[in-house]
Amino acid sequence: MGILYSPYLSFFNPLDTYLKIVGLTIIFFGYILMFITGKTVIRHVYSKATYERKMMTTGLYAFIRHPLYLSFILIPLGFLLITLNYLSFLYLMAFTVFTNSDLKECGREGKFTIITKAARCEEENLKKIYSKDYEEYMEKTGRLLPKFRNKKE
Repeated sequence: MGILYSPYLSFFNPLDTYLKIVGLTIIFFGYILMFITGKTVIRHVYSKATYERKMMTTGLYAFIRHPLYLSFILIPLGFLLITLNYLSFLYLMAFTVFTNSDLKECGREGKFTIITKAARCEEENLKKIYSKDYEEYMEKTGRLLPKFRNKKE
């Protein structure tokens, strides 16, 4: 951990204090997002909806399709802003690329996968399961950020 704070590996930035505050805020929201998403998933898994194969569209899933993946991006991004370090940048890149054994259907089993690719693969699988319902859900929600729709619709 000490090497991440090394002055020899850091970017020069006169706004250091402000970036640390922003970084801490992003990390805080990343962990809150992860906690809320986990709570929603656990509630869904242990509910009757899982056995009836109902889509999860409550909580944060009412706004974005992959809130957990978003938290996986926000936390290292906040860490990068706090440390302003080249190694932290590499950490951010490594954190957004992960190994996922659940991606067998996409031919990605055991391979490094960028989060957005994993999200697309999950969406393709969910389209096969829920068909039209999931496509309608995709139109209403964003992949990693909420969709802002025009009020006139």
